[in-house]
Amino acid sequence: MGSRSPRPASDSQLDGRSWQDRVDVRDTENLVRLLHSVAYIVIAYLSGMRDSEVKHLRRGCLFKETDTSGRISRYRVTSQAFKGEGTPWGVEATWVVGAPVAKAIEVLEQLQGPRQKRLFAIPRTSRHFSRSARRAKAATCTNTDLWDFVRWINTYCTDHGRSDAIPPVSGRQWILGTSQFRRTLAWRDGMSEGRSSTAAWLPTFR
Repeated sequence: MGSRSPRPASDSQLDGRSWQDRVDVRDTENLVRLLHSVAYIVIAYLSGMRDSEVKHLRRGCLFKETDTSGRISRYRVTSQAFKGEGTPWGVEATWVVGAPVAKAIEVLEQLQGPRQKRLFAIPRTSRHFSRSARRAKAATCTNTDLWDFVRWINTYCTDHGRSDAIPPVSGRQWILGTSQFRRTLAWRDGMSEGRSSTAAWLPTFR
Protein backbone atom coordinates (compact mmCIF):
# COMPACT_ATOMS: atom_id res chain seq x y z
CA MET A 1 0.00 0.00 0.00
CA GLY A 2 3.03 2.27 0.18
CA SER A 3 3.34 2.78 -3.59
CA ARG A 4 0.92 5.06 -5.43
CA SER A 5 1.69 3.62 -8.85
CA PRO A 6 -1.21 1.85 -10.59
CA ARG A 7 -1.27 -1.90 -10.16
CA PRO A 8 -2.80 -4.58 -12.33
CA ALA A 9 -6.44 -5.21 -11.53
CA SER A 10 -7.48 -8.63 -10.30
CA ASP A 11 -8.27 -11.38 -12.78
CA SER A 12 -12.01 -10.83 -12.25
CA GLN A 13 -13.69 -10.54 -15.61
CA LEU A 14 -16.81 -8.95 -17.07
CA ASP A 15 -18.06 -10.49 -20.32
CA GLY A 16 -14.73 -12.23 -20.80
CA ARG A 17 -12.58 -9.14 -20.25
CA SER A 18 -10.85 -7.69 -17.20
CA TRP A 19 -13.26 -5.25 -15.55
CA GLN A 20 -10.46 -2.71 -15.24
CA ASP A 21 -6.90 -2.61 -16.55
CA ARG A 22 -5.26 -0.87 -13.60
CA VAL A 23 -6.20 0.03 -10.04
CA ASP A 24 -4.54 3.05 -8.45
CA VAL A 25 -3.82 2.72 -4.74
CA ARG A 26 -5.54 6.07 -4.27
CA ASP A 27 -8.77 4.42 -5.44
CA THR A 28 -8.68 1.84 -2.65
CA GLU A 29 -10.95 3.75 -0.26
CA ASN A 30 -13.69 4.21 -2.82
CA LEU A 31 -13.45 0.67 -4.21
CA VAL A 32 -13.72 -0.84 -0.73
CA ARG A 33 -16.76 1.35 -0.04
CA LEU A 34 -18.34 0.14 -3.28
CA LEU A 35 -17.59 -3.46 -2.32
CA HIS A 36 -19.30 -2.87 1.03
CA SER A 37 -22.35 -1.63 -0.88
CA VAL A 38 -22.37 -4.73 -3.08
CA ALA A 39 -22.18 -6.97 0.00
CA TYR A 40 -25.03 -5.07 1.63
CA ILE A 41 -27.23 -5.41 -1.46
CA VAL A 42 -26.58 -9.15 -1.75
CA ILE A 43 -27.24 -9.81 1.93
CA ALA A 44 -30.26 -7.52 2.36
CA TYR A 45 -32.04 -8.70 -0.78
CA LEU A 46 -31.31 -12.42 -0.72
CA SER A 47 -31.69 -12.97 3.04
CA GLY A 48 -34.78 -10.82 3.67
CA MET A 49 -33.08 -9.29 6.72
CA ARG A 50 -33.98 -5.78 7.83
CA ASP A 51 -31.33 -3.06 7.88
CA SER A 52 -30.90 -3.33 11.66
CA GLU A 53 -30.49 -7.09 11.36
CA VAL A 54 -27.91 -6.79 8.59
CA LYS A 55 -25.98 -4.17 10.56
CA HIS A 56 -25.72 -6.48 13.57
CA LEU A 57 -23.90 -9.18 11.63
CA ARG A 58 -20.64 -9.99 13.39
CA ARG A 59 -17.50 -11.91 12.57
CA GLY A 60 -18.21 -15.62 12.92
CA CYS A 61 -21.95 -15.26 12.24
CA LEU A 62 -21.85 -17.69 9.28
CA PHE A 63 -22.30 -21.42 9.83
CA LYS A 64 -22.02 -24.13 7.20
CA GLU A 65 -23.86 -27.44 7.36
CA THR A 66 -22.59 -30.42 5.37
CA ASP A 67 -24.22 -33.60 4.14
CA THR A 68 -22.88 -37.13 4.54
CA SER A 69 -20.52 -36.64 1.61
CA GLY A 70 -18.97 -33.54 3.15
CA ARG A 71 -20.53 -31.09 0.71
CA ILE A 72 -22.09 -27.90 2.04
CA SER A 73 -25.85 -28.38 2.15
CA ARG A 74 -26.97 -25.26 3.98
CA TYR A 75 -25.72 -21.91 5.26
CA ARG A 76 -27.05 -20.30 8.41
CA VAL A 77 -26.47 -16.75 9.63
CA THR A 78 -27.05 -15.42 13.14
CA SER A 79 -27.81 -11.81 14.04
CA GLN A 80 -30.13 -9.77 16.25
CA ALA A 81 -33.84 -9.40 15.43
CA PHE A 82 -35.63 -6.34 16.81
CA LYS A 83 -39.09 -5.82 15.34
CA GLY A 84 -41.82 -6.96 17.73
CA GLU A 85 -39.36 -8.33 20.27
CA GLY A 86 -40.11 -5.78 23.01
CA THR A 87 -36.47 -5.11 23.83
CA PRO A 88 -34.03 -2.52 22.43
CA TRP A 89 -31.26 -5.10 22.61
CA GLY A 90 -32.93 -7.48 20.20
CA VAL A 91 -33.12 -11.26 20.27
CA GLU A 92 -30.63 -13.60 18.66
CA ALA A 93 -32.10 -15.17 15.53
CA THR A 94 -30.94 -17.40 12.68
CA TRP A 95 -31.58 -17.08 8.95
CA VAL A 96 -31.08 -19.77 6.30
CA VAL A 97 -29.27 -18.17 3.36
CA GLY A 98 -27.75 -19.15 0.03
CA ALA A 99 -24.17 -19.28 -1.20
CA PRO A 100 -24.10 -15.66 -2.52
CA VAL A 101 -24.94 -14.33 0.96
CA ALA A 102 -22.32 -16.60 2.51
CA LYS A 103 -19.72 -15.32 0.05
CA ALA A 104 -20.61 -11.69 0.80
CA ILE A 105 -20.15 -12.31 4.53
CA GLU A 106 -16.77 -13.96 3.95
CA VAL A 107 -15.64 -10.96 1.88
CA LEU A 108 -16.70 -8.56 4.64
CA GLU A 109 -14.74 -10.57 7.20
CA GLN A 110 -11.64 -10.12 5.04
CA LEU A 111 -12.22 -6.38 4.57
CA GLN A 112 -12.52 -5.64 8.28
CA GLY A 113 -9.57 -5.67 10.65
CA PRO A 114 -9.12 -8.84 12.74
CA ARG A 115 -10.24 -7.02 15.91
CA GLN A 116 -13.35 -5.52 14.34
CA LYS A 117 -16.32 -7.74 15.07
CA ARG A 118 -19.04 -5.76 13.26
CA LEU A 119 -19.01 -6.54 9.54
CA PHE A 120 -20.60 -3.23 8.56
CA ALA A 121 -18.39 -0.97 10.62
CA ILE A 122 -16.46 1.72 8.74
CA PRO A 123 -13.58 -0.17 7.04
CA ARG A 124 -9.88 0.42 7.72
CA THR A 125 -9.37 2.02 4.31
CA SER A 126 -11.79 4.87 5.04
CA ARG A 127 -10.57 8.34 6.03
CA HIS A 128 -13.31 8.22 8.68
CA PHE A 129 -11.95 5.04 10.25
CA SER A 130 -11.38 5.02 14.00
CA ARG A 131 -9.90 2.12 15.93
CA SER A 132 -12.19 2.90 18.85
CA ALA A 133 -15.36 2.76 16.73
CA ARG A 134 -17.39 -0.37 17.36
CA ARG A 135 -20.70 0.57 15.75
CA ALA A 136 -21.98 -0.29 12.30
CA LYS A 137 -22.76 2.40 9.74
CA ALA A 138 -26.03 4.26 10.19
CA ALA A 139 -28.78 3.72 7.61
CA THR A 140 -28.30 7.28 6.31
CA CYS A 141 -24.64 6.53 5.62
CA THR A 142 -25.52 3.28 3.87
CA ASN A 143 -28.11 5.07 1.74
CA THR A 144 -25.43 7.53 0.62
CA ASP A 145 -23.15 4.62 -0.24
CA LEU A 146 -25.94 2.97 -2.26
CA TRP A 147 -26.61 6.18 -4.22
CA ASP A 148 -22.90 6.47 -4.99
CA PHE A 149 -22.86 2.83 -6.09
CA VAL A 150 -25.65 3.48 -8.60
CA ARG A 151 -23.75 6.51 -9.92
CA TRP A 152 -20.54 4.49 -10.19
CA ILE A 153 -22.26 1.73 -12.18
CA ASN A 154 -23.78 4.20 -14.62
CA THR A 155 -20.50 6.09 -15.04
CA TYR A 156 -18.68 2.80 -15.63
CA CYS A 157 -21.23 1.74 -18.25
CA THR A 158 -20.94 5.09 -20.02
CA ASP A 159 -17.13 5.02 -20.02
CA HIS A 160 -17.03 1.45 -21.37
CA GLY A 161 -19.87 1.69 -23.87
CA ARG A 162 -22.10 -0.74 -22.00
CA SER A 163 -25.87 -0.83 -22.32
CA ASP A 164 -26.68 -2.39 -18.93
CA ALA A 165 -26.67 0.77 -16.83
CA ILE A 166 -29.31 1.23 -14.14
CA PRO A 167 -32.18 3.06 -15.90
CA PRO A 168 -33.53 6.34 -14.52
CA VAL A 169 -36.90 6.52 -12.78
CA SER A 170 -39.13 9.42 -13.91
CA GLY A 171 -36.13 10.92 -15.64
CA ARG A 172 -33.91 10.88 -12.56
CA GLN A 173 -31.29 8.56 -11.11
CA TRP A 174 -32.88 5.76 -9.15
CA ILE A 175 -32.66 6.55 -5.42
CA LEU A 176 -31.73 3.18 -3.94
CA GLY A 177 -32.34 2.85 -0.19
CA THR A 178 -32.08 0.28 2.58
CA SER A 179 -35.86 -0.03 2.98
CA GLN A 180 -36.43 -1.19 -0.61
CA PHE A 181 -35.00 -4.69 -0.40
CA ARG A 182 -37.68 -6.38 1.72
CA ARG A 183 -40.38 -4.62 -0.31
CA THR A 184 -38.86 -5.99 -3.50
CA LEU A 185 -38.75 -9.47 -2.01
CA ALA A 186 -42.39 -9.20 -0.94
CA TRP A 187 -43.34 -8.07 -4.46
CA ARG A 188 -41.46 -11.00 -5.97
CA ASP A 189 -43.29 -13.41 -3.67
CA GLY A 190 -46.60 -11.80 -4.61
CA MET A 191 -45.87 -12.38 -8.28
CA SER A 192 -44.98 -16.04 -7.79
CA GLU A 193 -48.63 -17.20 -7.92
CA GLY A 194 -48.68 -18.42 -4.36
CA ARG A 195 -45.33 -20.20 -4.53
CA SER A 196 -43.85 -17.97 -1.84
CA SER A 197 -40.15 -18.18 -1.07
CA THR A 198 -40.65 -16.24 2.17
CA ALA A 199 -40.32 -19.32 4.38
CA ALA A 200 -36.76 -19.76 3.18
CA TRP A 201 -35.61 -16.60 4.95
CA LEU A 202 -37.92 -16.27 7.94
CA PRO A 203 -35.73 -16.15 11.06
CA THR A 204 -35.82 -18.69 13.84
CA PHE A 205 -35.24 -17.47 17.38
CA ARG A 206 -33.10 -18.80 20.16
